[in-house]
Amino acid sequence: MKITCLSIAGFDPTGGAGVVADILTFSRLKVWGTAAVAVITAQNNARVYQVKPVPASILRRQVESVLEDFSIQAVKIGALGSRANIREVSRLIESVQIEKVVVDPILRARDGTRLMEKGGAGDYQDYLFPLATIITPNLVEAAEFTGFEVRNPKEMEKAARALSRSGAGAVLVKGGHLKRGAPRDLLFEKGEISWISGTRRVRARVHGTGCLLSSAITAFLARGKTPLDSVLAAKAMITRAIIDSQKYPGWRYRLMIRK
Repeated sequence: MKITCLSIAGFDPTGGAGVVADILTFSRLKVWGTAAVAVITAQNNARVYQVKPVPASILRRQVESVLEDFSIQAVKIGALGSRANIREVSRLIESVQIEKVVVDPILRARDGTRLMEKGGAGDYQDYLFPLATIITPNLVEAAEFTGFEVRNPKEMEKAARALSRSGAGAVLVKGGHLKRGAPRDLLFEKGEISWISGTRRVRARVHGTGCLLSSAITAFLARGKTPLDSVLAAKAMITRAIIDSQKYPGWRYRLMIRK
C-alpha cells in the first residue's frame, strides 16, 4: 500500500507555502500527497493582499472526496481561516480516526496579516490540539496561545509545558525568531525536553519554512518514524533546502526542495 498524506491548509499562489508547498514536500519524501484547500490567499513574498476562507461545507466535501479514494496515514493541518473550518476539521478527523496528526496552528502571515478570525486561537486549542500527534507553533503563535511573551529559551520551555496541557502528544516550539544566538527549537514530549539547534541563514529570502517543516514531519510520521526522529529529519531537510535556495537566484523566494 502506498503511503498517503493529506494536507488541509491554505493556497499560496507562489507555491512557497500552503498546500502547494506541502505536496512538493510529500513528493520529495516519497509519499503520495493529497490536499484540501481551507483558505485562499492572494500573496507573494512581500505581503498578503487578500484572505478568503472557504465555506466549511466545501472544505468538508474536499476531505470526504479524498477519503473515498485513499487511506490516509497522516494529516497536516495548516491555515484554516475560520473557526467553522477548525470545528469541521476536528469532526472529520475524529470520524475517520486518523492517528497521526500534525497541527501547524497558523494565525498570521509573516507580514502580520491575520489568517485566522478572532477567537480561532481558542478553537485550535479546544478542538485540534487534543487530536494532534504534534503541534508546531512559532514564538508569536505560542505567545498568543499561552497569553504570555515567548522570547527566550526559558519562556519557550514554559510555553511548551503549558501547551502540552491542551492534550497534544508533543509540542514543537520553533525558535527561528529568537533575537539572540542561533535559532533553537524545543520539542516537549511525554515530559521530556529535546533542544534542536539550527544555523541562522541571514541571507535566505524565503517564506513557507514553517509549512514545509510541518509537512515534512507529517511525511516522516507516516513512514513510521517517532515524533523526535521526524522532527530531526525534517529540520535537516529544511536546512538543506534553505542553503540550496541561496544558490539559485530564481528560487530566492521559495525553498529549493529537490529530489
